[in-house]
Amino acid sequence: MEKSVRLASTSDLLTRNESKRLLSQFPEIIYSKLSKNVTQDVISKLLLAKECDIIMTPFARLPKKLPDGAVLAGVSERSDSKLVFIGREDVLNGPTLRDIKEGTQVITRSSIVSLQLQSLLENVECIESRLRVDQLLGDVRKKKIDACILYAFELEEENLNLDGFYRWDFSPYELIAQAGTGVVTFMCRMDDIIVRQFIKQFHTSASSICTNVERKISKAFDNENIAAFCHIDERGNYRTFVAYEKEDGCLIRENLAMPTTSGLADKLIEQIKSTENVSNI
Repeated sequence: MEKSVRLASTSDLLTRNESKRLLSQFPEIIYSKLSKNVTQDVISKLLLAKECDIIMTPFARLPKKLPDGAVLAGVSERSDSKLVFIGREDVLNGPTLRDIKEGTQVITRSSIVSLQLQSLLENVECIESRLRVDQLLGDVRKKKIDACILYAFELEEENLNLDGFYRWDFSPYELIAQAGTGVVTFMCRMDDIIVRQFIKQFHTSASSICTNVERKISKAFDNENIAAFCHIDERGNYRTFVAYEKEDGCLIRENLAMPTTSGLADKLIEQIKSTENVSNI
C-alpha cells in the first residue's frame, strides 16, 4: 500500500497480540492505543472524523449498531474461546467439578456466564470481575477467592503457571461466552475503498462466517445478557449454541446444526422467541 494507514486499537490481550502481528507484517501501519472502550461515540469522533483509518477492538465488545458511514470490514482468526474453570483443589469434595463445595466463590467475566454456571452448579456463588488473569490467579492462590472462569486463549497466550490448580475445560454444551469471543474486528469508513482492500489482506473468512451468525442472533434481542457460539462440528455442520436470560431471570439454552449458515441464525432466533413467550407457570 502506497500511503500510511492509521490504526487505533484497544489494549486488550487479543488486540495487543493482533497489533504486534500486523505491525511486523505491514510497515505502513501507524499504530495508536485507545484509552476508552469502542462505543458509537468513539467511532464517530475517531473514524468518521478521519482521525484514524481503522479501529480494532474485540468482537465481543463491538457495539450492536455501528454509526452510519462505518463498516465492519474484517475479522481475525479466532483464538480458543472455550471457557475454563481454574480453582484450588481444596474447593472440591471429590475428583470432578460436580463435587464442588457449597458456597464456593467463582469469578466470571459476565453475568450470562454466571447464569449458565449456576444452572450447572447450583451451590456456587458467582462474582463478576475484569481483573487481569495474573491478578485473578494470584487471588485464588492467596485464598481471597476460590476459583475463576477464564477464556482458554487467556491461559495460553499469557503462558501462566497453573501448577496446583484444578482445571476443567467446558464444552459449548455446558458453557459459552458472548458472541465473537476470541475474535478481533477491523472497522473502517464505508467509503474508504483503499483501506477496505487493505483489510482484506488479513481478514479471515472462516471466522466471519461463524461470527456473522453469532452477531445476528445477539442483535435480535435488546437484552445484553446473551451468549452465542458457532463452529463447524465433527460432522462438518455449522453448530450454533445460544444462552439467553429471559426477563424473569430464567435461562434459555438452544443449539442447532445445519450444513450451511443460510437461515441458521433466523431459526435459532425464532426458537428463542417462542420459548421466551412460554409461561413458566
